[in-house]
Amino acid sequence: MQKLHVFFRHSICWWDLLMSITGQSSVTLMRLNPMQCAGWLTSLTGIKHHYCDVLKAVSRIILERNSQAEWKEAVHLRVTIQSFDFVLLAFVLGKVLSAVNAASTYLQSKDANKLTVSQYQKTAFDELLSYRNNFGDAITEAKRTCNVWGVEPVFKDKRARKTKRHVVDELCHYSRLINPEGH
Repeated sequence: MQKLHVFFRHSICWWDLLMSITGQSSVTLMRLNPMQCAGWLTSLTGIKHHYCDVLKAVSRIILERNSQAEWKEAVHLRVTIQSFDFVLLAFVLGKVLSAVNAASTYLQSKDANKLTVSQYQKTAFDELLSYRNNFGDAITEAKRTCNVWGVEPVFKDKRARKTKRHVVDELCHYSRLINPEGH
């Protein structure tokens, strides 16, 4: 998500191109304040609402740029955006940020008291716990969205790193997660 913002902030022309494609909208792509949960949530909602527009803008930048470095950066960003990992991360972050946002907003207010803060935190904790227990629903929702957006709803196979085993490694059992969907 951060790479997307850094990429478009890099050039006023690119940001202008993105804004011309997305048009006037109440949902913004720009993070209002990186320190506040509400700014991240607004930006993430903007990315989810304007996903196809962002992809159009990146594709247009790929076609129009002459610089090899800019072209590589845009191609890398397009590959990243068109992955199931990105879509799932957008959904998971959206749920987490929306659960934490109410507590965060209340904590920043001047009239916050300890009892109400603890109630907001308990509510956020309960929401996150139920989301964690029903994580399969998040994967299903992300797969449905991938089908709409034209993204292949499959985790990319990553080569498992092979490391030299030492005597200490044999004593402790350590296993790397190879299949992300199986866990």
